[in-house]
Amino acid sequence: MLVVRYNVRRILEGDPAPSVEISFHPIDADGVLQFRPLLECRDVTIREGVRALIAQWQYELERRESSNQSLGWTTYQIAAETLLRDLREHHNLAPYNDLEARQMALKNLREYAFQWY
Repeated sequence: MLVVRYNVRRILEGDPAPSVEISFHPIDADGVLQFRPLLECRDVTIREGVRALIAQWQYELERRESSNQSLGWTTYQIAAETLLRDLREHHNLAPYNDLEARQMALKNLREYAFQWY
């Protein structure tokens, strides 16, 4: 979470190199919760890639939610629940509900970020 927050701040200050961390490294729900400021990023590739990444997280969390409910309380993860609630309440990710659009934005972000890998 702290590393993601730091990288988000660097990106917003005009250094796109930390986009590698967001594009290629595993990030958990706590980290994704730190992405919100990037939804206002001036860099279109990063902004739209992050929107697609968040939409992917929402898709996965929604999919898991129904199966987790049948398994009971042992599957409950507070960070994942907090993230899903935040995504449902605060983000318009409709353009990236489409799998192809989401994959294209993620591909663009990865190709863009790869120059700093």
